[in-house]
Amino acid sequence: MYQILIDLSHNEQLASLPDEIFVNQDLLFSFTRPTDDLTSLEFLQQYDMIFMGNPKPVSEDRLLFTPDELKTLKQYVAEGGNLFLTSGARGDYNFTHELGSLRVFYNLTGIIQYHYAVLFHTDPQIYRTKKWNIKISQFPSHPIFTNFSTKDYLVFGKSTFFSLGEDLDVVPLILAPEKTQAHFYQNKQKTPIRQESLMVANEFHKGKVISLSSSSLFTRNAHNGYLAGANQKLINGIFDWLLDKVE
Repeated sequence: MYQILIDLSHNEQLASLPDEIFVNQDLLFSFTRPTDDLTSLEFLQQYDMIFMGNPKPVSEDRLLFTPDELKTLKQYVAEGGNLFLTSGARGDYNFTHELGSLRVFYNLTGIIQYHYAVLFHTDPQIYRTKKWNIKISQFPSHPIFTNFSTKDYLVFGKSTFFSLGEDLDVVPLILAPEKTQAHFYQNKQKTPIRQESLMVANEFHKGKVISLSSSSLFTRNAHNGYLAGANQKLINGIFDWLLDKVE
């Protein structure tokens, strides 16, 4: 049985995962409690994976993660733990102080910017119902996509996009479709983006990290939740890869 910890201690917007998402029944989910100490490596190492569903920055001058929590999380992954981190529209809220944003995970994720934006598409062939429900049909050769067919597609709802650093060997797995545009909240500009990352994988010493630009896949929304397209396949593929159930 694989032990999964769902973190609820960092203002996560995604507080639960529907049980019916998971094909295999060998996953046991636990939730953080107020008394849990995320600075304790011994505590974290009880779990095969930590899931953080769209942690939302609280304010510019308030730490999203304490330095001790970051140090312990890095050690947890380095020694063989796994981290699954999701984001969403507005990304890191353009906070200039990185300690208030998701950018503090750079060494684990390779991501230097979670853009303060939401993606959309104007082609009805690319979006589903709403312009921010983006259809994705290009997938790389990677174990996560082992069960995908040429007819499969994903639907990401209310997604940000990532900018990656150049000094880490991270792997972009899903890219924004051609002619995708970003609405930037700060200046309200709409700008075309090209080949920007929506999902990336990183192997940090003995552990693995997945970063996903949308959290809608874990909802019951008919248009962009786990029942849309091959979203459920993707979620199960990610869990299988992080837990070393596929190679």
